[in-house]
Amino acid sequence: MSEFKKNEEAKKDDSFFFITVIQCVLCVFFGVILFFMSKGSGETAQNLKADFENLMAYNIEDQNSNILGQISAYIKAPGSFLPAFAPSKEETTASDFDETESVEVTEETTESSREETSESSTEETTEEKATEETEALTENMGGEDITVYSAAENTSFAPVETTCAIVAPVNSNKYTSAFGYRINPITGEKSFHTGLDIAAPQGSKIVSVYNGTVRKVGEDSRSGKYIFVTHSDGFETFYCHCSKILAEEGAVIRQGETIALVGSTGWSTGPHLHFEVRKEGIRLNPQWILEENDS
Repeated sequence: MSEFKKNEEAKKDDSFFFITVIQCVLCVFFGVILFFMSKGSGETAQNLKADFENLMAYNIEDQNSNILGQISAYIKAPGSFLPAFAPSKEETTASDFDETESVEVTEETTESSREETSESSTEETTEEKATEETEALTENMGGEDITVYSAAENTSFAPVETTCAIVAPVNSNKYTSAFGYRINPITGEKSFHTGLDIAAPQGSKIVSVYNGTVRKVGEDSRSGKYIFVTHSDGFETFYCHCSKILAEEGAVIRQGETIALVGSTGWSTGPHLHFEVRKEGIRLNPQWILEENDS
């Protein structure tokens, strides 16, 4: 037992000696570093002193308050971390980028602005064309409407089929106002358009779509100069806004025969034909018959 204790005490002495030597070496090492640092420039010594003073002046309470301030700023201004509310490019300052990034952003912005400009110019051109077409169409419309409430009594949207091929009333397929509900181009009120407006040049020929007889020729403030032609099986066609009526009342008309000329009389915004198809007094959609003929 005594030998064992002697060995343990010897080990402790050796450990203590080793630790002491290590400490001495470290002290010499740091002493040499401090010696060379003291021989350095005054600026280096001042920087070390300033860093030391800043380190000693560190206040954990101030740091905590700074962190709390940043958290409260995020809560009050969610735009900084929510993309949907992020500030726009105009709000970003130049200090947020270095020179390289600013150049890249400028180039990207320029390219995007060029693309947007070209797209916007294309859209504007398309819109201008659409507007011009719309204006051109609205310049060839009429006002032969009935009130919305009475429309269901003598009109029908039901498909129409005939056994006899129809002849187009004018040499044009530019439909400017369809059969049905619309805003009247003259009054600006909601109404029901009882026929189909077909734009055509002033003085164009209007022909009878079927064989028939001229029932009535006349003129009024809304329809202008008009003509009614009766056909078989209870069908009747109505042509109005004419510049001139060529057929007389009671005349027997052949299909395709000229009965009037296109004009803009009555409630009209430009040369066109207001064409109606009626079956036993019920106004039908003329496009059913015209499109059936086209097919």
